[in-house]
Amino acid sequence: MKITNPTENDIEKIHRLIGELEGLVQHPLHFYNIMVRYFGNSFFVAKKGDRLIGFVWGFISQTNREIFFLWQIGVAKDFRGKNTAQQLIRRLMDFAGENGCKKIHATVETGNIASWKMFEKMGFQNVSEGNTIVEHGKKALVNYYGSGTHQILYEYKL
Repeated sequence: MKITNPTENDIEKIHRLIGELEGLVQHPLHFYNIMVRYFGNSFFVAKKGDRLIGFVWGFISQTNREIFFLWQIGVAKDFRGKNTAQQLIRRLMDFAGENGCKKIHATVETGNIASWKMFEKMGFQNVSEGNTIVEHGKKALVNYYGSGTHQILYEYKL
């Protein structure tokens, strides 16, 4: 497996993979064009040969440059459980640290048990505070994005 920044040749593959993954919002193709062309340095893809098998991306906060926000991660179903997601996140952690970030934030829906277990196994801490609810034994932010779902706010200190 090779982890790199995406190229314009990966845009359609990223779009297609996101469409195959339950729980991820697939935006129009032009969105991924913009993301790769203008924010591709904080976007990483995992490939096995020519096949795109996973991705992770996020952004350095513009209001607090010490925080990197991990926005989305996805791994092809047949590559789950093989440390693909963890390797992608570690590459993103390296990028965040190299760019002066001190923390990584990520949000996970309370029903996405596999994701929150992975984040916790990697050392992320639940820092949900304020208007919270307990769901699946986890404190989470109530309707954090206005989408009707509750989000666990995780933090990893670099």
